[in-house]
This record gives sequence, C-alpha cells and structure tokens, in this order.
Amino acid sequence: MHIGSGNSPGPIEYNFELVELLPGIMDPNDGFDNALQIYQTTVMTPSLLYTQAEPMLEVNKSYGWRVQAKSML
Repeated sequence: MHIGSGNSPGPIEYNFELVELLPGIMDPNDGFDNALQIYQTTVMTPSLLYTQAEPMLEVNKSYGWRVQAKSML
C-alpha cells in the first residue's frame, strides 16, 4: 500500500471475489473457473468488512477468495 508515499500509484479499486469450491479441489486457484460465486464486490479501500449483510458461509464447505487491485488511471 503506497497511499502516503511519494510513489503512490494513484486511485486503486479492489475487486473481491468469494467462491464455494467444488469437492476435491485442493488449490483454490484451480477451482475459480468452475466454482459457484458466492459474493463479489469492488471497493476503493484495501480492506473489506464481511458482515452479516453478506451471504452466510456454511459449515463443512470450502471457500476460496481472491482480490484483484486495479489502477483507475
């Protein structure tokens, strides 16, 4: 994060994705293409609060998440 530094990349947006992984998928990177998307949002801050307003996660299920940061310039 470079918000306060002299080499700041400028405004950044963060795309957060949460998926339910299919049984037998050990590496979340392998499962994203075929997984059931649970939640997706784009935020302007490098943090995300996952609250009770978002979809409930279930016991004994596996989930994977990833964040992609993109410069808005």
